[in-house]
Amino acid sequence: SIAKASYTSLAGAMVTLVIIGMALWLAMTILKFISAFDVKEPRILVKTIFNQAFVVFVVVVILRSDIQEFIDLIVTPVFNTGMALAQLVTSGQTGHGGIPSSIGNNILCTIQSIQGKILDIMTLGSTSLCVAFFKESYWKLWFLPHVGYLLVGVILWLSAFLLMVIYPWLLIDSILQLSVASALIPVAIAAYAFPITRKKYVTKVWETFMTAMFTFLFLSIVIFIITTGIELTPSL
Repeated sequence: SIAKASYTSLAGAMVTLVIIGMALWLAMTILKFISAFDVKEPRILVKTIFNQAFVVFVVVVILRSDIQEFIDLIVTPVFNTGMALAQLVTSGQTGHGGIPSSIGNNILCTIQSIQGKILDIMTLGSTSLCVAFFKESYWKLWFLPHVGYLLVGVILWLSAFLLMVIYPWLLIDSILQLSVASALIPVAIAAYAFPITRKKYVTKVWETFMTAMFTFLFLSIVIFIITTGIELTPSL
């Protein structure tokens, strides 16, 4: 929603900005060519102008087109690859029914996969507590629970609870990065028209997308390692 609203609001202004920038670039390029002390071939100037005009033309066409087409072509394949890998790590499979096509659904699938792992830890904790009070309690008295099973159950429950609290807060940072990058898509497209703005701005937006994806990915791996280690605790 943020990306679409930003694209709708800024695309027209970005087209105007790119055209003005092209006019200024053209004037400075011709002036530089004319005022140069050394003699240059006109074909070099024509080639330079045509190359730049082609890039500007492509940028304007993209800004005039539907944002969904651009996202599906450029952003979605990269981001969904990271989401698919995160789901593969946490679930041990490629997903039920295939990988969802949208970025939003992939994010939700990854979150649900990690939540499932945490709920498994809670289940193990509850089982350990049940055994401590009703199966292995001293002299079969529930108010004298088995210390070992009791400690394991409490540790599992506390660990799962901490993960349930910490994980959403770490997720917020990644979501905010993705939202900011999505809102800046039309600006990044416009900035790609000229080398100086391409290097300074487009890279920043793309790095924000990559950071958001890898935050999801590495957070999923860390959670998987922690929960897998905790799951093995009772058997140790």
